[in-house]
Amino acid sequence: MHMVATDQSKTATKRFGWLYVARWAAASVVTVLAVAVIIRAAVLMLRPQKLQFRLSGGHVAVDRIPSMPPPDNVVTLTFVFVAYNPSGRALRRVQQQTIVMVGMTPGEDVPMRYVRALFEGRSVEGVELMLSGVFASHVTTTMASGEVTTRYPATYYCWPVTIAVGGSSSSSSPDYTSFVVTDAPCMDESEAPAIV
Repeated sequence: MHMVATDQSKTATKRFGWLYVARWAAASVVTVLAVAVIIRAAVLMLRPQKLQFRLSGGHVAVDRIPSMPPPDNVVTLTFVFVAYNPSGRALRRVQQQTIVMVGMTPGEDVPMRYVRALFEGRSVEGVELMLSGVFASHVTTTMASGEVTTRYPATYYCWPVTIAVGGSSSSSSPDYTSFVVTDAPCMDESEAPAIV
């Protein structure tokens, strides 16, 4: 009789031995999935994707210049930057922004060859604009701190840009009805090729 009980316990052990292996495999899969979900959630929360800019229409509109030199030596430029925030979670703002034509320094007069061409009603093509500033990302979290603001300096280069007579400084966006409209891409300085 003792022999029958031992045979039954061996049979039961053989029969249910695979159950321990199956439990171990299932627990391993669940652990790996949990770690993957936690890592993915951290990446989605931080979302290190860069802010993207485009110059709407690839054009900068200039009011008609009635005389040479321009009245009060002022030329009004009108343009629209379009921003795309791929992270979608943070409120982003540009602070202390400076927009200049590459090759010029802030506060420098617009080159006379540009002013003369615009006075004559011609456009100036192939201009590169530089947008630089302090970019602020503001994220509201559910953690104890509540809000996180990150500030970092960045520079974007937009090319090719056409400066053309048209539009009005009083309108909210330039009038591009006489042009083929394609946005000019603006690239981060680490991505922008050297334009010669």
